[in-house]
Amino acid sequence: MWEPARLIDTVSDPYCMMPLGFKLMNTGGKLGGSHMQEDGQSKTFQQMHYYFFPAFSILGLFYDIPCIAEREFDVAMMTELIPTWNNEILSLMIHPESLLFANPVAQLACAADSSGALVGRPVNSLFWCMGSWSGAYPLAGSITGTDYVTANAGIAARGIYFMARMGLLKESSSDGCYTAPVPIWSKDKYKLQLMKPVRDDSCRPIGQTGLLWSHYKHPPAGGDNFSWMVFRRLNCCVSY
Repeated sequence: MWEPARLIDTVSDPYCMMPLGFKLMNTGGKLGGSHMQEDGQSKTFQQMHYYFFPAFSILGLFYDIPCIAEREFDVAMMTELIPTWNNEILSLMIHPESLLFANPVAQLACAADSSGALVGRPVNSLFWCMGSWSGAYPLAGSITGTDYVTANAGIAARGIYFMARMGLLKESSSDGCYTAPVPIWSKDKYKLQLMKPVRDDSCRPIGQTGLLWSHYKHPPAGGDNFSWMVFRRLNCCVSY
């Protein structure tokens, strides 16, 4: 089953907690997002907030299924507090594997992942790729792309991978009998649905090209903060 289990913000306004409807503090213009266009490509920087949002538990649904984690709403990650998210050089020092994957040679392999994501089948073995949403490295808030909406989708997806590298991401086993922390994500177990500023009508696999869905999702004014619902695929072992 696909479980709506997490929320992710990718925000230009630091400490803007979109599900809660308020801003924690004023940073005086620091740590804010940016969007620059150069030579036909854009570079986007956003902060990321990762929330536990067990929708089924909140609604009291499927409480008899053991693999539905009963957890209250909680804030699991705020990148304003993570120095590596705000500095690519520092991120490279903490995650030296970035040298292997955040380079043009490694990114050539991502064409296969883009093709797979187009039909809803991201290639898990290419874990450093995010299809048409750029690469998972460096593990920082800056991402290069051609479309502002898909750039934010890439930052949200990078947030999932960042949680894995921090040891905070759990996935269900193939037989559905247990969940365990994973250092490397399985991309085909996640889908994102844009909720704000303009709601998408479908869930999108990691890396699916924005040509299919990102049109008219970024209002010209007041639309630089994005909120995403994360659906995760569960394999659940249930006795009868």
